[in-house]
Amino acid sequence: MPRPSAEPMTVIGAGSWGTALAIQLAREGHPTQLWGRDGAQLDAMRRARRNVRYLPDAGFPVALQIADDLRRALESARDALIAVPSDETPRIQECHILIGHALCDAVEHAIATSQANSGFHATIKS
Repeated sequence: MPRPSAEPMTVIGAGSWGTALAIQLAREGHPTQLWGRDGAQLDAMRRARRNVRYLPDAGFPVALQIADDLRRALESARDALIAVPSDETPRIQECHILIGHALCDAVEHAIATSQANSGFHATIKS
């Protein structure tokens, strides 16, 4: 049952894991925005109200919206969840909060982030 005053969330990473987590957050009543780097894929998800590529049988709850603008999605969220493949993690961690320096500048309010990924990233030093 959705909570009446659930906080807004943004999920970064629109693959299978990010999509599944965004769906669950929205089912729990959180106004949720899902962002990914592939604009064409985001458009397809917005039209179909599902992620046909990764989770074709899981429709999006009303509380789940696809975000075009990550900066705006983060500004409106209380919390953010980063759900990207582990090999992308070092690139994300270059910014203390989220993807890229511009996003750190965009987040003027306190925002909590969590990272959900599978696997490990090995750094090989030569």
